[in-house]
Amino acid sequence: MNHGIKGIGIDIVDIQKFKRVCSKYKDSFLKRIFCEEGINYSFSKKNPYQHLAARFATKEAVIKALGKNIGFKNIQIKNLDSGKPLCKILDKKLRKIKVLVSLSHLEKYATAVAVVIE
Repeated sequence: MNHGIKGIGIDIVDIQKFKRVCSKYKDSFLKRIFCEEGINYSFSKKNPYQHLAARFATKEAVIKALGKNIGFKNIQIKNLDSGKPLCKILDKKLRKIKVLVSLSHLEKYATAVAVVIE
């Protein structure tokens, strides 16, 4: 099956800068961006801010790929048991849109790419 690409987005996040923003605004920032499940997932890891920053980069990449700001909480990022990330759009008008995502992080940076397909 051949899919047509409708949009592509990429983002990179400085993890230390992201951590400083999280520290400054405490839980209010995280709760504005992530669902409780995403926060819990990230804080179950050794370096939670790497995981949070990667998910933030993914949400930014998805918004760029869609070409519209649908709000961070309308974008859900989960992982399969294999580790493969999945993106689900929660906005009622856009639920049928399929978005493929890939994310990665190192000590200093997190990055993500998103591709909207038909």
